[in-house]
Amino acid sequence: LHGQGVRLIVTVDCGITAIEEARLCKELGIDLVITDHHECKDTLPEAVAVLDPHRPDGGYPHKNLSGVGVAFKLAAALCGSQEQVLESYADMVCLGTVADVMPLQGENRVFVSRGLKALRSTRRPGIAALMKECGCTPSTLTATSIGFMLAPRINAAGRMEKIELATELFLTQDRERATYLARALCDLNRQRQAVESEIYEQAIAMLPPEQLPEAIVLAGETWHQGVVGIVASRIAEE
Repeated sequence: LHGQGVRLIVTVDCGITAIEEARLCKELGIDLVITDHHECKDTLPEAVAVLDPHRPDGGYPHKNLSGVGVAFKLAAALCGSQEQVLESYADMVCLGTVADVMPLQGENRVFVSRGLKALRSTRRPGIAALMKECGCTPSTLTATSIGFMLAPRINAAGRMEKIELATELFLTQDRERATYLARALCDLNRQRQAVESEIYEQAIAMLPPEQLPEAIVLAGETWHQGVVGIVASRIAEE
């Protein structure tokens, strides 16, 4: 990025433990702004700004903000009006809050309530196309339908290393392109499910048939890095 002339990096949902990366940014003369919602370590990265509700010196009352919630706060501070940013982006803040599996309390509840209203008459062709493609009825859209229908298809882009599909879906104003991208994400999610099932079956086959050990550690050379976490969660749950 430095080689491309980038002089500012703003992180979203990551960076709170990036001590070495922040130091490198400083050495290269790149301004780094970190927005994250994960727990802080004892030492914070040396960045121009570090936004995180868990900062021990912060005192912010709502600790359960999602990654997008913290990014929203930065946008609102730059704009000077939370209401103005929410008016334009409530749908995105809602999607991110639900997809991040955050408790729907406090500010998160407001984000999702406002966002659901915005999503029911969304002005974004990509989101409208995705809802149509996966059978979400706008008038009956809920946090549950986001969590189980929209979010997995959006997340599939990152898990299957095709993040540009989701990014373009959010940004496009072309309805035909939006339909194509929505279908591509649904296809990608089906691929993700197939890969997940395959890894799951292989992992289960490795377990001893009798008494399970106190800790289960499994690995496979071919297991997909973007999907293995879901399988691990599933096995832990079982």
